[in-house]
Amino acid sequence: RAMWLVIATSTTAGFGDLVPITHLGRAVAAVSAILGILLTAVMTATLSNALLFTPQEESTLQLLQREVHREHMKVSASTSIQCWWRHRQAPNWRRLLRLLAGK
Repeated sequence: RAMWLVIATSTTAGFGDLVPITHLGRAVAAVSAILGILLTAVMTATLSNALLFTPQEESTLQLLQREVHREHMKVSASTSIQCWWRHRQAPNWRRLLRLLAGK
């Protein structure tokens, strides 16, 4: 029962099905609760540090993002030019609308 209390308390679940009665039991439960919180915090910090990019990885990511943005700008520019050209070639608005709708 004591091990179940320590596990439930250290994982911050705290089901409440077991409650320490003695002062020593309450002290052990309090210490295990604090240690459980600290252990969770240390594991979270370690995992977040492991997932950070190195400076080389960060610069590579920025380069790739710039290339993707540049390609998107090329597509947007060519679409704008195509729309302008279709508008210039269209004798009336109905034909322009048909051209833009792809019909």
